[in-house]
Parts: sequence; structure tokens; C-alpha cells
Amino acid sequence: MDAGHVMLGKVQYSFRAPRLAVTAHDFAFGRLLGLGSYSKVVEATMKSTGEKYALKVMDKQHILKERKGQYIKRERLILDQLDHPGVVKLCFTFQDEHSLSKKICVLMEGFLAFGTRAWFPE
Repeated sequence: MDAGHVMLGKVQYSFRAPRLAVTAHDFAFGRLLGLGSYSKVVEATMKSTGEKYALKVMDKQHILKERKGQYIKRERLILDQLDHPGVVKLCFTFQDEHSLSKKICVLMEGFLAFGTRAWFPE
């Protein structure tokens, strides 16, 4: 099965958001926006375009150790399939040997930046 598909149960799903050949070196990382048990969300600027986005970075070792792979696949599928102005959009994903990353397509100058300042003061 190629990177553009996932099996959940007996059903195969296709992804709209591509897996890109980028690495962490393609981004300049800014402030921490959120922290979870196996992931963090950081402000990230794509060096080639200068656009700021929220980037969810997940610890691959923790995911494997805790057997959370199915949850991660399901989360990607849900974010990928949703298309609503009130829900963040998944632009693309990438991974390296240490982490999985999901780029959330919300410009940081917009609503998300306002909301995160209220919940995550600097």
C-alpha cells in the first residue's frame, strides 16, 4: 500500500493531503503553541515561502511504544477528510526517523494566533 492510502479495519481510505519530501530543516520553528503526551504544536515558518503555520510534531518512538499507530492514522484521516471553515485543514504530512509531522493550514496571523495567546500566554 502506498503512502497515499491507509487501511482502517477492512476499509481502505485515500488521503487528499500529500506526504511531502520535506524535512525539519525546511522550517524555522517559533514558539510552542501546545503540548501533549506524545506531541507538540509549534509555530513553524516554511523557509521557502515565509508563511507561518501550526505544525504538529509527534514522537515516533512514543507512538510505537504505546501502540498508538491506529489513533494517529485515524486522526490523519479525519483531519484530511474534513472540509469546513470552522475546522483546521491538514495541508501535508512528513516524517523522519524520529518524528511524524502534520502541517495544519492555518495562517498564524489569523484566528488561531488570537486563540492561542489566550490559552498559551508567553
